[in-house]
Amino acid sequence: MQSHPIALFATLPDINLTATRVPFADANGVLTDDNGMTFTVATETFTATQIIASSDITAGSTFFVDESRSEVLIGATSPVSPFPAYAGQNNIALQVIQSAAISAQTPFSVFVLSNDQSGTDHNIGQFLFMNDALATEKRLFQMIVATDGATNAGKMTFRSFNAGSFVNGLILDKDGNAAFAANVTVTGNTTLDTSTINDTMSFGDNVNISLGDDGEGTLKSSGTNILLFGDNSTSDLIINDFQEVRIGDVSTYLQIEIDGDAFFVGSGTGWPYGHMYIDGAQTIIVALTANTPAEVKDDGTTSVDDGWLAGDLNLITFPTGGTEHHITITKPGIYHITWNLSFKMVTGAANTEVHGGLAVNGTALRDRCEAQRTISNNTDTGNMAGSCMIDLPNGTEQLSVWIENSTNNNDADVQHGSLTATQVGGT
Repeated sequence: MQSHPIALFATLPDINLTATRVPFADANGVLTDDNGMTFTVATETFTATQIIASSDITAGSTFFVDESRSEVLIGATSPVSPFPAYAGQNNIALQVIQSAAISAQTPFSVFVLSNDQSGTDHNIGQFLFMNDALATEKRLFQMIVATDGATNAGKMTFRSFNAGSFVNGLILDKDGNAAFAANVTVTGNTTLDTSTINDTMSFGDNVNISLGDDGEGTLKSSGTNILLFGDNSTSDLIINDFQEVRIGDVSTYLQIEIDGDAFFVGSGTGWPYGHMYIDGAQTIIVALTANTPAEVKDDGTTSVDDGWLAGDLNLITFPTGGTEHHITITKPGIYHITWNLSFKMVTGAANTEVHGGLAVNGTALRDRCEAQRTISNNTDTGNMAGSCMIDLPNGTEQLSVWIENSTNNNDADVQHGSLTATQVGGT
């Protein structure tokens, strides 16, 4: 018998459906539709106001909802466990996965928060962490990105909460500056090109801080000491258990103690100082003309060179090659000078008035640092001494001792002598 398909639908009620809406049977079994669920053929787009699934949902190869593990995967249909026990912890997770094996800059995983923002100091997006167990104020931590003075400039703020009150602990601005609101603890390698620290920066034990792009220095904490190394890898500054400061290397240094005492350790350390002397083993005859100062030195006929010998020297030099009667400073400053001479007159010394003092660059310094005495006869060996503070601003001055016969032209026989210069201040 021939069937009639049209007759099968004769008892269907009138159906008034809307284009693009997906039809479904309502509670009474009547076919209907709703604007909450549509399908556009041209774009092959299905739209639903709400989807509730009791099992996994898969959309192609790039979207997967794992109902059993409460995970949403974007970019893959297989979850990634960060560590072995992760899969059994029942964590609720959103994973954005780029699962293709690559060795290039792209493609990569990215999570984008976007906002059509025209303000120059307004929010773009944020991540908010909260504790749902709390009754009202649930916020614990917040990461906020906002515009920073222009719509194409941004800053990030890390904000922590305490019972509703918040502190912007770290702000990273458009110029790369990092502003910390409280103490910063550094436990690993950190590079600071330009930083302003308004409060406290704490470092743990055995931390190295490199200074300069080319390794000009290293600041190191060794648990009890703080050490500053220069580019020669020797310790140039040590803060020893916060009881003393040492400036120098491991064997030669200036030590400043917590009670204010300061002293030097090791050879060749200290303020600039220099010393020369006549040891008495050789005769120095100084030719004199009445009332005319002459530097104390030998003419070379009765002594070795000029008769003076080098003593202890640091940043002050003593010459060689026949002119050994002066010391030369190398650092400008204020110097404390002491000198002395033991001498007698060669002949005719009855009541001879003799003066002596310091010469700078061969010129007698009169009145200042000067001394005098009277020699009664040519067997009378007398002593003269003087001291003063003088400014030597050039750092090249030559210092020597002069003597003068203020009575006659008789020469002086100098048997012992010394000259000492010590820097005590700057100029």
